[in-house]
This record gives sequence, structure tokens and C-alpha cells, in this order.
Amino acid sequence: MYTGEQLELLDKVETLKKEKNLIQNAVCRLIGVSETAFSQIRNGKYHANPQKFFYALAGYFRVKKRAKLTYSEIEYAPTNISRQVYNVIENCQKKGGLSVACGEAGIGKTKAVQKFVAGNPLNSFFITINLCLTNTKSLLKTIANRIGAVQGKSNND
Repeated sequence: MYTGEQLELLDKVETLKKEKNLIQNAVCRLIGVSETAFSQIRNGKYHANPQKFFYALAGYFRVKKRAKLTYSEIEYAPTNISRQVYNVIENCQKKGGLSVACGEAGIGKTKAVQKFVAGNPLNSFFITINLCLTNTKSLLKTIANRIGAVQGKSNND
């Protein structure tokens, strides 16, 4: 019914679904194809010409393949910002303290922290927080949970 290349594209969709742990609706949205058309094609009940559908699938996977060939994760780049973050963490460890790194995405904060923790795994840890942690108490609870500290009850709990 379908060519070998078309069947291979359908298998790639199934693999993508499993790799990303997505339901069919979500994987179809990700690829940019109709879930109804995908279901009908998988079940052999698609009555229109499926070429446009398969062209969309091929385009998606072609772009992903090219992206893999052109992009590689950089472990650590010693930029001015990443060195500053690394030095602040190192000073906090030496002098005893806590550090919070804030700034624009992609400037090297996370990579600097990961590099430091990788070099000091016995006496450092890394947590990320999001904006829902709006006060010191919730941050301290997150840290206590991460290090396995026993949390006492207070009248404010």
C-alpha cells in the first residue's frame, strides 16, 4: 500500500513518540501534521493522496537530521561570565556561603555551575529553581530536600 520509504517515515514517527514519551496528538503537533490524517494513514483508511502528508514527515525528519549534524553541545566555554560565576562559587565554597546566579539565558551560568560541581562532587551540589519559589522558606526547603536534611516542624508550617 505504501512505499518502503513511507513506511520508514511512519516508523520514525512511532520511534519519536516513544523517545519523547508523547501521545499521538502531541507528536503530530510537534511534527506539524494532522492527527486525523496520521491515524487514517496508519490504519490504511486515508482516501486522499498521502504524498503531501509524507512530504511533511520527510521534511521534519530531514531538518532534525541536519540539526544533529550541525549542532553539538559545548561542555564548557570559559567566557567572561562563566568564569565570574565559577569564581563566585569557588569563593563561596572556600569562605562558606550560598550563591545565586541570575542573568540572561545562554550566557554560561549553568555550564559554569555544572563544571564546578563536576570538579567538586563530594562537597557541592546544584539545584535549579523556578519563579514559583518566591520566598526564602521555599528555597531553603528545596535545599534541605536536596541534601537530605531533616526538616523540623514550626508553628508557621
